[in-house]
Amino acid sequence: MTDSLPKTHSLPETHSLPETHSLPETHSLPKSGHMTTGEAIVRSLRHHGVDTIFGIPGAHMYDFNDAIAREDDVRFITTRHEQGAGYMAYGYAKSTGKTGVFTVVPGPGMLNASAALCTAYGANTPVMMITGNIMSHLIGQGRGQLHELPDQLGTMRGFTGWADRINHASEAPKMVAEGFRQMTNKRIRPTAIEAPWDVFGQSAMVELVEVNRTAEPAPKPDPGKLIAAAKMIAQARHPMILVGAGANEASAEVQALAEMLQAPVTAHRSGKGILSNKHPLSLLSPEAHGYFAKCDCLIGIGSRLELTHMRWQWQPTGMKTIRIDIDPTEFVRLKPDVGIVADAAEGVSALTKQLETRIFPRGPRAAELEEYRALARTKMERIQPQHDYLKAIREALPDDGFFVEEISQIGFSARIMFPVYAPRQYVTCGYQDNLGFGFHTALGVKVGNPDKPVVAVCGDGGFMFGVQELATAVQYGINLVTVIFNNNAYGNVRRDQNWNYHERRLGADLVNPDFVELAKAFGAKGVRVSNPEDLKQAITQGFEEDGPVIIEVPIETGSERSQWSLIHPAPPVMGSTRPAWMQAMGGELMQKGEMMMGEFVLTIGGEGVAKKETFDVINPATGKLLAKCPQASVGDLDRAVAAAKEAFPAWSASADEERIEAIRKLGDLLEVHREELSKLITREQGKTQSGLGANFELDGCIGWTRSTAALKLDVETLINNDAELVEIHRRPVGVVASITPWNWPLMIAVWHIMPALRAGCTVVMKPSPYTPLSTLKMVELFNQILPAGVLNVVTGDAEVGDAMSTHPDIAKIVFTGSVPTGRRIMSSAGPTLKRLTLELGGNDAGIVLPGTDMEGKIEGLFWGTFINSGQTCSCLKRLYVQEDDYERTVQLFADYLAGVKMGDGMNEANILGPLSNEMQFNKVKDLVADAKAKGARIIVGGNAMPGDGYFHELTLIADATHDMRVVTEEQFGPVIPVIKYKTVEEALAMANSLEVGLGASAWGDDLEEAKRVALQMDAGTMWVNRHAVLNPGVPMGGVKQSGFGVEFGPEGLREYTRVQVLSAQK
Repeated sequence: MTDSLPKTHSLPETHSLPETHSLPETHSLPKSGHMTTGEAIVRSLRHHGVDTIFGIPGAHMYDFNDAIAREDDVRFITTRHEQGAGYMAYGYAKSTGKTGVFTVVPGPGMLNASAALCTAYGANTPVMMITGNIMSHLIGQGRGQLHELPDQLGTMRGFTGWADRINHASEAPKMVAEGFRQMTNKRIRPTAIEAPWDVFGQSAMVELVEVNRTAEPAPKPDPGKLIAAAKMIAQARHPMILVGAGANEASAEVQALAEMLQAPVTAHRSGKGILSNKHPLSLLSPEAHGYFAKCDCLIGIGSRLELTHMRWQWQPTGMKTIRIDIDPTEFVRLKPDVGIVADAAEGVSALTKQLETRIFPRGPRAAELEEYRALARTKMERIQPQHDYLKAIREALPDDGFFVEEISQIGFSARIMFPVYAPRQYVTCGYQDNLGFGFHTALGVKVGNPDKPVVAVCGDGGFMFGVQELATAVQYGINLVTVIFNNNAYGNVRRDQNWNYHERRLGADLVNPDFVELAKAFGAKGVRVSNPEDLKQAITQGFEEDGPVIIEVPIETGSERSQWSLIHPAPPVMGSTRPAWMQAMGGELMQKGEMMMGEFVLTIGGEGVAKKETFDVINPATGKLLAKCPQASVGDLDRAVAAAKEAFPAWSASADEERIEAIRKLGDLLEVHREELSKLITREQGKTQSGLGANFELDGCIGWTRSTAALKLDVETLINNDAELVEIHRRPVGVVASITPWNWPLMIAVWHIMPALRAGCTVVMKPSPYTPLSTLKMVELFNQILPAGVLNVVTGDAEVGDAMSTHPDIAKIVFTGSVPTGRRIMSSAGPTLKRLTLELGGNDAGIVLPGTDMEGKIEGLFWGTFINSGQTCSCLKRLYVQEDDYERTVQLFADYLAGVKMGDGMNEANILGPLSNEMQFNKVKDLVADAKAKGARIIVGGNAMPGDGYFHELTLIADATHDMRVVTEEQFGPVIPVIKYKTVEEALAMANSLEVGLGASAWGDDLEEAKRVALQMDAGTMWVNRHAVLNPGVPMGGVKQSGFGVEFGPEGLREYTRVQVLSAQK
């Protein structure tokens, strides 16, 4: 027969020790008498409201153990390990607010329990440990006595708020009272009391100590600080409240403040439930993260601000911080604009009173906050299978039930997505994050709340830390329902090792017992389920049992989607500041010196993936380090392709309207983040904020995205008569690999991404290693909208690119870049018969027809030649002018160039920026030097600019000939050679003589004649009186060595599809 712990607590009523720090009522016990030290301790504990003690008896403690046994009003719960005793006391205290007391033997017993005391310390929980020591006269002698430690008292002081020794029975009541006083002295901390072996049995006349109800009262809020905080809040338009465990007793006050301000309330873990998640102003942390971007006043109440300052690691520009905390040292660790030292309830109440005359009633935010909930919901639903299992647990657990997390994939996920409806109902381990705390702790929660349902979630690794306490649960009939999510691994360790150490794992994979049979062997009920609905039913049934219930949920090893992208969400690109230790530079850019401090991650399967291996990204305007970019491996590419392949069936089968709406939302997202992304492009690529630079690129991205969303893939009917029906249907090709260049990093990425997504394909991107940052950020943003795995991005060198072109699961490659690289991709893709779209650049020619007046056309000629400092595939790179017009046209061009300003793109006075990288900078210098050496005249420029960065002067070269490299090679820089011709036929022959043919143009006053000449030029696009003008609805593609396939419009969209013919006989 077991010693039962009935659902209705049969013990005498106990009195709470709330975190407002008032002390408990005393009990009607004898206040003096002849007692042993053990008896005096037990009587003093009862005098302070303690009725439950957890622990393990032992030799040093026998006299104390016997005193407990003789005290009818004290329940002793015997555990099977000292750590179990400590954690059960912790769970008891954490969930009730009462003091959790446990007792263990000294030395190794105390050390075994120390993890629980560390947890209680970090989680501000009232736990008291009673332990022993060796004989009094031997302490400090180093005689090697049983369980001796060199300095046990000093050791305990390292992880408690206070620890001391009872040297005589008469000291016991005062020492216990001091332990309680120290525990509740402002910030709650655990305490420890030891007594030597021989002292426990000593007896003396003892007088119990009255509980001092006025000791160390909480400080009153400073009126000046309250006024300053109220003024600050009154000026805020978007305040947000962040609560922690210090506000557990201030639930009503927090709600009143939130409703007055219409301010959302959020918490990380210990503060969950202080404002019920059923309240319209209560947000889960991923929901709050969206709102936080515009928060102008953060009000922290009883919180370390872990969520905003450690997990999110960024703050909106200009945000003010107000903190209410009982512990003034918190304001040293993290200095607020206004810090109010006070008990949470009293401080919040006083602040609310100050605000009554300072603010007008504010309109409800319910509709606005629901938008953030909806956005976060999409993200949370991707975290599978954790999301669906947690949803099932929440549905099975009554509103007044308790949920105990564990350090596991399901536990980490619960912190961000498990709704809680009252304070203390979510039991966590605080900042220690110590694996294995959960099962023991949950038993203590149930002992403290016998009439409430309690669910513990564990991983297989964490549960095995305390499996022996299943015997305790059976012995005392503790009806705890424990769900073990068994992935046969230390899941987080395994993921980290896979990502960061090239799948080289050490100790992360586990072999486990059959948990159902194990439960039965202990005498508990064991159940195995494999889906959320069955779990919900098993939990509900488990609450009706008389003892512990173990529910095993098998999870395929490594199959859980990581939740870390929501726990540590990436900051906005700009428009925010990092914590105080990160300095802002260059307006809103987050930089330290020249180096950007923002975190850049790969995105694989909807998750941000950080890498230890990085490469440097250089600011071309300074030539200095801008940022460290994560370096992907071929293994990362394999995972990205696998994620895209997994996502393809659902995405390709989604309704056309769903994909259209998703792409429209991507356009909207680009518009919202236009300024941030634009500045990032300027920093990494060099193009200016002014003119046709980075803002122009973002506007193009937005326009192309929205235009692509509107494209149709209608069924084409070829035959439809009385006898037969023949139709052409278009189907997405599958996984698309996009490899983008450095000159227009986002524009060309959008050209690749949007038609692929519109067609129903999934995508793996690889941006240029010169300009990867803006692409990483854009893909990260897009994954707020798109299902996991639909759009992925990796970085890397040629090894990753080569692996893309040979990967068997990639169906199509779209590449924009150099001719040699395009040839290599085409060769590598051949064995797997990949579809290809290759835009391989060109060396575009322009012909000025004889007699043409270029004065009114010179601005168009300039931008068609020098947009992005000439670093554009479709720029004009060779200009042919008839000999009679030659000098006049050259001079006209030279006069225009003289007024063009070049410099750092962040300076709005400049309209052209540097070359994007040192390689291109050196190439342009070499080409100009070759032209000089061969007799060309330098009319304008001709030299690298002095100073830092990769700046080359705008250069106009006259008397250029086809034996000069600057004519026959694509310069990709701010250089234009002007070649003289006699006849139009000669000009056409020279223009068409090269192996490339992307674009070409004819310039003339006679439109028909210009059209006639243009159509004789051998290129994919021929312009008249303009150059490099693109339109999202007009196809573009090259001929000859400039590639094949087209982009843009319906023709470009079809490149991402395969034809499926339906032929039916009627």
